[in-house]
Amino acid sequence: MKKSLVKAPLVYAVLDLKFAELPSLKNISEELENILHGKMIDIGFPEIIRSKVESFNVEFDVINQNFTQEKYNTKRLLFRASGERSIVEISPTSIQLKATKYTSFEDFYRLFKEIILVINKFFKLDKTVVKSLELRYIDIIVPTQKYNLSDFIVDSYLSPKLFEKFEHLQGQKLTVVKTDVGQLIVNFAELPTLEGKVNQILPHDLIESDRKCSLIIDGQPEWSNIVISKYGLLDIRHIHNFVESPLFCIEHVNNKAQALYQDVSDVFWASLSDIALQEWEVRGM
Repeated sequence: MKKSLVKAPLVYAVLDLKFAELPSLKNISEELENILHGKMIDIGFPEIIRSKVESFNVEFDVINQNFTQEKYNTKRLLFRASGERSIVEISPTSIQLKATKYTSFEDFYRLFKEIILVINKFFKLDKTVVKSLELRYIDIIVPTQKYNLSDFIVDSYLSPKLFEKFEHLQGQKLTVVKTDVGQLIVNFAELPTLEGKVNQILPHDLIESDRKCSLIIDGQPEWSNIVISKYGLLDIRHIHNFVESPLFCIEHVNNKAQALYQDVSDVFWASLSDIALQEWEVRGM
């Protein structure tokens, strides 16, 4: 039996496959959108959402020593599951699965693979170059009432107390390492509570700019009755960059996804203290 937590702190999971721009994904006909919608309904995503995201590209001119900023819109096609706890996002260069309800990596990846294979039938992904695969997890670390944040997370994530006479409000520790499969980024933020409640749940870059594309995040009772002044936001992000720009192959994606997960899982379990495991009720040990 795999190790898991009964009271898991995970609030958000993302799998993101990036590839070279596909013209067929850039200008999808309404007819093809409707056919794809029917296939997505079959695998559990009945709601179709068309959205545009405003993005900015900033460049620095070395000669003139100034910045130029270009604004552009990125078209997205999204399919959301009933209950609004998982969503598929398709753009000309990316397929993402985002979820706020999570059972296991096996279930999460199985659905992601099914989505990719459905899209492949329409847009010939096997004719395009894949660039990267990213796996990301967000966990909210809220200690139970009798404990502090330092009782739940390893000391190396916590900010040093620079001056004893001042009140420590928040801190952030970013660590980037190279693994056999890619680059792993661990970002731990100590955030202040607001009136005894969790104040921020997601990193700013994951906050959905288009409200109609958002997901529901189920809070926990402890989040609204926090005695201590700080809680933690653990952001683990693992990226594999495909070497020499290979053509899409589902077997390659399968292998890299499993390797990414294994590293992320090892880091997550090594981040928690014995007290956290006991309070969150670890099983499968």
